[in-house]
Amino acid sequence: MKAALATIAILTGACVGCNDAVTTKSSADASRPAPGTGDGGFARADARHRDPSPLAELVAPRPLTPPEGTTLSEFPRRTKVTWEPVPGAAVYKVEVEYQEPDMQWHSNGPVAKSTVTEHEFEFVGAQPGRWRVWAEDASGQEGPKSEWRTFRYTQ
Repeated sequence: MKAALATIAILTGACVGCNDAVTTKSSADASRPAPGTGDGGFARADARHRDPSPLAELVAPRPLTPPEGTTLSEFPRRTKVTWEPVPGAAVYKVEVEYQEPDMQWHSNGPVAKSTVTEHEFEFVGAQPGRWRVWAEDASGQEGPKSEWRTFRYTQ
């Protein structure tokens, strides 16, 4: 009997053990979805029983400035990078690296966190650098990283 009630509840969209009214359809109507529902003709009596929609998936931020391959000659080497906002982002993480003459990339410091779409840092030397950014949502889930954006200091 319980299995039969559970089957009826599943077919009608009812919540077993709830006192909510259930909208049912005749067998002739069951083959046609209710307008705008797409649920096979059965409508739920209460929105509380619907599965919550999944959170939006984070996307990689798009770097804006400085433009790819920019050559900078300012000293001190105070550098500001910017990117487009990402829907659902609570914080952004920014990674900066510099390139040694041996062509190896090294960290310019720890990964920085920003709640806005820009970050300023002091670059280490007159050499190539690169940076990338990614978003993190309120639950701590990280999105994909942006492509590397390169720049170069001459002094």
